[in-house]
Amino acid sequence: MAARRVLPPAAGGYLIPVTALPDQLERKQHVDVEKRDLERWLRRVGVALLAAFLVLGLANVFGQKVQTASASAAAADLEVQAPTAVRSGLIYEVQFTVTAHRRLEEPTLVLDSGWFDGFTINTMSPDTKEWVMRDGRNVMSYDAVPAGTELVVRLQYQVNPTTFGTRDQGVVLEDAGTPILTLDHATTIYP
Repeated sequence: MAARRVLPPAAGGYLIPVTALPDQLERKQHVDVEKRDLERWLRRVGVALLAAFLVLGLANVFGQKVQTASASAAAADLEVQAPTAVRSGLIYEVQFTVTAHRRLEEPTLVLDSGWFDGFTINTMSPDTKEWVMRDGRNVMSYDAVPAGTELVVRLQYQVNPTTFGTRDQGVVLEDAGTPILTLDHATTIYP
């Protein structure tokens, strides 16, 4: 019986060349792996899909690019700076800016449940005068705002990891219970 030659580590490791195959194996199928081009193409497609996903992420398709939406009325303007697309686990800030054209006795932001469903609020500023629920919506009231000044409300959010889908996030600006204007907003959450 001829001795098998073992290659040293510098030559590629301890490889033992196969000279004879067991009876149940065929060289073309098990060693030369013919007819396995499909696996090679599946790997290539998988890498291409991963690369496309990464390029979309770099293009901020799944990200937190802030967009500004605004609405105007005779009494006040409302501007909302918020992303329209976020990812699970992301931490971001939303800013509501109320510009008073006349004195607002009790400016109130009425937020749809979509602002809170699947999100955690880490901090907010300034503190509300009163925060209550009305018909499933969060109602946040603030102190009076003189004409020609602004009320800037900032909410710092974190998207809960199991959250995905689209949330309608409408806002109604009220003064002492009287609606002034409505602004529509929506956010898409990617897993």
